[in-house]
Amino acid sequence: MRILAAAVVFCCLLMAGCKSHKTTEGELIEWNKDVSKAATKAVDDPVRAATVQSFANELTAELNLFFGEIAVQQAQFQRLDADYDTTRGAFEQLNREGRRQRRARAEKLVRLSLEMRKQMSPEEWSRFVAKTEPPVAD
Repeated sequence: MRILAAAVVFCCLLMAGCKSHKTTEGELIEWNKDVSKAATKAVDDPVRAATVQSFANELTAELNLFFGEIAVQQAQFQRLDADYDTTRGAFEQLNREGRRQRRARAEKLVRLSLEMRKQMSPEEWSRFVAKTEPPVAD
């Protein structure tokens, strides 16, 4: 249960740096690079470090896809909202599809986080999480 809680916290920390919080794209790109470096530095064994770095890279790629999907859905909602003839059903359909996509992506993020966590000792995980605080605009 603690592993699941840690995975959820980790994913929330990663998601806190999203563009909707007015973090610049450059800051997010730099943070993605920092996460990959932190994964390598946090793990003592070079072989495990490469595995953890692979998970970290996959996690950041998934997060970027996640944020992209949210941006697309927001644009779709804006288009629907601008059309006076849009039905309630169209909004509900878009909302259902968006929830389905977000749930699937979140499940994958948690799974990747848990798999990455299994590759690390508790001390390594603590070092990694401490070094990967996401950028958040003031």
